Amino acid sequence: MSADEFGAIRRLLQSGRKTARRNQVWTRIHNETGAGVLDAREIHFTVDDLWRLREYGRQITGGLDPQFDTTAGSRVELAQKTSNEKLAADSVFGDLLVMATAGNTELKVSGQPVRTPPGSVLSVHVNALDYDAWRNSDWS
Repeated sequence: MSADEFGAIRRLLQSGRKTARRNQVWTRIHNETGAGVLDAREIHFTVDDLWRLREYGRQITGGLDPQFDTTAGSRVELAQKTSNEKLAADSVFGDLLVMATAGNTELKVSGQPVRTPPGSVLSVHVNALDYDAWRNSDWS
């Protein structure tokens, strides 16, 4: 299940509606679960279908309840609730500065010198980088 599918199920269940506009996400959910009756523009759900969608969401996410839970937050926060932290909207490397070097460079990260071997890549949170030392290094 993708975050889009979980979000669609969550929005439907929390809204109290029994219909969803037919689109690619809902068509995938219908094909996977068999829940709902298709017409040209919408998918109509019974109470049993809604229960099936809720259980599907719990089963696929490892316990998140689409009736009450959300995938908002960081991957670390989501990993505390479910085994599938990839449902989180944030990027794993979104807060990291990625630097590469062709040579042997020393850089200060969190106040400590860090050496990188030739051809390596260093990923570091921007707040941990000693900016003044970086500006005076071979990397800048």
